[in-house]
Amino acid sequence: MARNKRENKKKCESFFFTNFPDGFGQKQFWCILWRYGNVKEVFINKKRDKWGKRFGFVRFLNIQNPKSLKGELDKIHIGNKKLHVNIMKF
Repeated sequence: MARNKRENKKKCESFFFTNFPDGFGQKQFWCILWRYGNVKEVFINKKRDKWGKRFGFVRFLNIQNPKSLKGELDKIHIGNKKLHVNIMKF
């Protein structure tokens, strides 16, 4: 019975994303990403990576298949840029 309770808890899955326009913010991402699942949090770092690109993180609730969702998110185009998405490893 304890195992079923753990399985019923809301599981969060976090994704890393990069390669999006400079003027794009958290609200705009929220409006795009809610279509793919229950978005819990969107965070865009103020700093840039070593290649000068902006990056951020999104957390979804109750994701059954993270790899499938990653594939769907990886197809998103914002303006003339294609979003690059990876599943968080920790």
